Amino acid sequence: MPIENREWDSRFFGYPVASASFGPALPRLPDILAARDEARQAAVRLLYLFLPPVDAALRSSIEQAGFLPVGQKVEYARKVGMPPPMEPGPDIALCRESSAPLEQLALESGSHSRFRLDPGFRNREFERLYGEWLASSLRGDQGKQVFVAGSAARPLGLVTLEPGPSAARIGLLAVDASQRGRGLGRRLVAEAERFCVRNRIAELQVATQSANRGACRFYETCGFGKSSETDVFHAWLMPSQAGP
Repeated sequence: MPIENREWDSRFFGYPVASASFGPALPRLPDILAARDEARQAAVRLLYLFLPPVDAALRSSIEQAGFLPVGQKVEYARKVGMPPPMEPGPDIALCRESSAPLEQLALESGSHSRFRLDPGFRNREFERLYGEWLASSLRGDQGKQVFVAGSAARPLGLVTLEPGPSAARIGLLAVDASQRGRGLGRRLVAEAERFCVRNRIAELQVATQSANRGACRFYETCGFGKSSETDVFHAWLMPSQAGP
């Protein structure tokens, strides 16, 4: 399977990035090695490898081939219900203003991110990536939305939403530590659902990591069903002055 150049990632990180995706059937190890070698020949610095869940034997072989396991991505989805949820309290509103506390909350939402966990990232890629994710949402790029509980200056929680024609995707979701366990996360998800109802979007989607068991339980109790699981690996291939 040919590799796919990740043009946005390459521009943003400052070195060539590509990906190889296999599925739904488990690939053979020679196919994975061929993708790695193709990326190396193309002077790719970082290769993302996306696979259906692999067994222990294949995982060991993949790691021996120079790939680092960086997590299992879990996709969730739920149909948007009717009638729409109750109207929110006055403390949750659309936000277009950035702030340092809001940026910190966005970083906390990525505590299990592969961009945070991979030690190969040495140029604050995780912080820059999540900062841009928040900034793009605050700008409203491609119709993105940011709903904040509290205010931009003193945010208690946030959820970002990326709308599409038939489904919307939750991007960042975080609740300040002082507010956890009080139902604020559910209210933020309800606000995302309310947006979908207003815009006639039939489905709400979100991705998290299987290692983030609290997030998985949270989405499941909010009525989301698991739609797919993907094992993710990274391989750092080419020396670079800008990278590790």
